[in-house]
Amino acid sequence: MRPLRLKILLLAALLAGAGLGSGRLASRAWVSVTEYRSPYRFTTETPAGVERDWRLLLVVVDGLRLDASRRMPGLNRFRAIGADLVASASVPSYSRPARATLMTGAPPEIHGATTNRHRTPVTLDNLFRGLERTQGDVVVVGSELWRQLFGADLERARFRASPPEEGRGAFDHALAELAAFEWEGAGLLLEGRPRIGVLDLVGPDFAAHEHGAGSPQYARACALADRTIQRLFDAADLWRTLVVVTADHGHLDQGGHGGAEDEVLRVPLVLAGRGVRAPIRGAARQTDVAPTVAALLGLPIPAGSDGRVLEEVLDYEGDAEFEASVTQRAAAQRASFRRELAASLGVPEADPDDARAERQRRDQRVRLPIGLVAGLAAVAVVTLAFRGQAGAAVPAALGGALLYETAFRLLTQRGGLRLSLSGINHEQDVRPYFEHVLGLSAASALAVLCLVVFAASRRRRGAAEAALLGLAAACGTQLYLLLRVLVVYWAQGLSMTWTAGSMTRGFDAVLDLGRMQVLGLAALVVPPVAWFFARVAPRRLAAALFLLWAPLAAGGAVHGKLPDTPDPKARWIIYLHGRIVELEGRAASHPEFGRFAFDGIVEALAGRGFELVAALRPASTSFEYSARVAGQVRKLKAAGVPSARITVAGFSKGGALARRASAQIADPEVRFVILAACPRKPENLEPWVSKMTGRMLSLYDASDEMVGSCQPAFDKAPGVKGEELVLRVGQRHGTFFEPRPEWIDPLVAFATR
Repeated sequence: MRPLRLKILLLAALLAGAGLGSGRLASRAWVSVTEYRSPYRFTTETPAGVERDWRLLLVVVDGLRLDASRRMPGLNRFRAIGADLVASASVPSYSRPARATLMTGAPPEIHGATTNRHRTPVTLDNLFRGLERTQGDVVVVGSELWRQLFGADLERARFRASPPEEGRGAFDHALAELAAFEWEGAGLLLEGRPRIGVLDLVGPDFAAHEHGAGSPQYARACALADRTIQRLFDAADLWRTLVVVTADHGHLDQGGHGGAEDEVLRVPLVLAGRGVRAPIRGAARQTDVAPTVAALLGLPIPAGSDGRVLEEVLDYEGDAEFEASVTQRAAAQRASFRRELAASLGVPEADPDDARAERQRRDQRVRLPIGLVAGLAAVAVVTLAFRGQAGAAVPAALGGALLYETAFRLLTQRGGLRLSLSGINHEQDVRPYFEHVLGLSAASALAVLCLVVFAASRRRRGAAEAALLGLAAACGTQLYLLLRVLVVYWAQGLSMTWTAGSMTRGFDAVLDLGRMQVLGLAALVVPPVAWFFARVAPRRLAAALFLLWAPLAAGGAVHGKLPDTPDPKARWIIYLHGRIVELEGRAASHPEFGRFAFDGIVEALAGRGFELVAALRPASTSFEYSARVAGQVRKLKAAGVPSARITVAGFSKGGALARRASAQIADPEVRFVILAACPRKPENLEPWVSKMTGRMLSLYDASDEMVGSCQPAFDKAPGVKGEELVLRVGQRHGTFFEPRPEWIDPLVAFATR
């Protein structure tokens, strides 16, 4: 084998190996957050204060944004007679970490609950434990998260859990039940008069996840939550009760939280009632809630609290003993916190921020030489690999990195993908989110590497030299991503061991490591592509390159829900999956037909240039769901999308929903593609079948014993212009489990006709 060819193969293998190593690092970095174990220990038992015969009513409005809270009349009544503060939530901005912070006064890195997947109870001192020491009673009405986080400290508490579980479709199916439960829960707290009462109002979070925080549904959920808050205002004994209304996090307009965006982190914090000055405006942190409440109620300030007592909010009512007690206890807790924080970090005792900075500087001194060696070693390997060919390799490397990053950013922007923790809207979307990011990275990498090889081939370079320049582009891009990762590694490390650091930078590093993995594997295609291009005439080269890139350039976006401002010039498909996905989720699998390739199907349709709306329906969705589909079509039409550019395609149960939606839409120009969704016996057709309207295409496989022809349905519906195609794939109902060209092509042709 010639030396140049051997170098190409070794370089491709090296890039692939580096990519696989990067993927493992990304996985370890992510797991270090989701399975984080706090190294902090706070064992000092802080003293209780002057006992006050006051109660706490804590209301947590899940997912309530600051701007939305300003439009809640009931909450504004509390604002008018109390303290109106803007609180900064901790990052990651999730429900479980936030609830832990509200009770402990500690950020996630200290209390240890970093994500909603955290299952280990919080062992840190908290308000519930402090109340146990003073023999008070607790009533919690709301999320199971409270019991999962503080189970040992809530053994004697009365607990009523919210009825529905959060997930796709939860808002649409459970809002009325939620509102009734929360209204009754407020009554329970008002009548029971516990020393600490906790009430969760979760409707806004459900609505935001399902429809976005800019939606009418979110506004309606906030209004229902405000109705309950209004009831508390009217009935609570504010002479003996401290009312605290806040949120765990906010939401993006399109739904989603977890990241560090302002609309996610800035939440309302309203305190009213006994012991609160009025009117007060200001700023606070989520960590300030626990020490402030403890100070007012005379409870022990949690030992691990990193917040401060909001003394500017407190009204001591001229009680000097009470004021002195609060000041002394706050000072004692801060002193013990400083001491035990420094011991946990292994640094000299200092102000908490200074102690953290000292530990960070110490870690950075250790990481700096490691990062420098890694970076210089990578540069040295690449320099040696292209020694003697720098004149062509350097421009290829720089140009490849620039083109790749540009292509990747354009694709993520076009696909509406937010590169942030907040971009993961549902917990079950974690894996699909990362798969989406890596898929776009792969598309960008393949397109750019092929472009570089193509350009080299057009300059009459041989296959080996073209391949080498393609690999130079891959190396340049890998070095660019490695530099980004090494900067984060030096600044805060890649794994969470004692601090979350900047979660934004940390999340970017995880994504960059994942992109390095994809890029390394993509480098393996460079040698065969170069060989192919070297043997094809220039015009065919251009055609081949176009075929590689065209699906990416022309592809549409996949939407979990209809955007607020649909593109009126695009062609739209609303895809409705089968019942198996309702029952088993995105990774559904049938014992005979195999895995249902939901992601593959929606990506195949979007890749044909459509804007695709593909929501995952919850289990046991009723056929009333068709009204929602009809509403989506009406919204598209209202946005200026012509009826002929709208197609509703449904498989199995999804096809039945599409047929029913056609009767509700009643537009003869809207298209419907019915995939294996008509009954085998015409006598089993639904009563409303005669009202179906629109242009319809029926597709089913001749081997499918579960369904039959839609022609009898078409014959009964005068408003339908129907046609039918019988497939001969031979996979029965499983024909539509995969994005096969046998049904994808006719669907696309019908939708674009």
